[in-house]
Amino acid sequence: MNYWQPAFVNFIRCFQKKIELPVPLGCSQVGCTWDATAIGIANPGGGIIQQVLWNGKDRVHAIKFGNLAFPNGMIGDMQDCEAGSRHDEVQVTTSNINGRLNNVQIAAGTALAQHMIAYADKGLMNRSHIRAAFRGLHQNLQIWQIREN
Repeated sequence: MNYWQPAFVNFIRCFQKKIELPVPLGCSQVGCTWDATAIGIANPGGGIIQQVLWNGKDRVHAIKFGNLAFPNGMIGDMQDCEAGSRHDEVQVTTSNINGRLNNVQIAAGTALAQHMIAYADKGLMNRSHIRAAFRGLHQNLQIWQIREN
């Protein structure tokens, strides 16, 4: 985390100008994306290792990396590899990326209302700094949630 913390203030200033999305009332600024990527590997053999590395969703033996990507395409943070069977939600929790995004912006002196958030897949829970699309029927969502989706 220390290698990208000093540059984070510049990321906020530069990239917010390039993002054209309207930020709905009640949302922070959108600045990056978080995603877990499964990388296929050769069959590891039998036993428990084979079960742990099996990614049933993609139907491949894999390891997974969680990454935080900035709008210019640079990877700002890469989580250690996890077993392919792990859900993205577990990776977000174990990496503590939500807390780390909060801490780095507080350390940079950014006002809470100006904090940058990361968009993530629909399968994740919404957190203060990690946002996924809001689930539910169109009529059950608030107007700003519909616009954000």
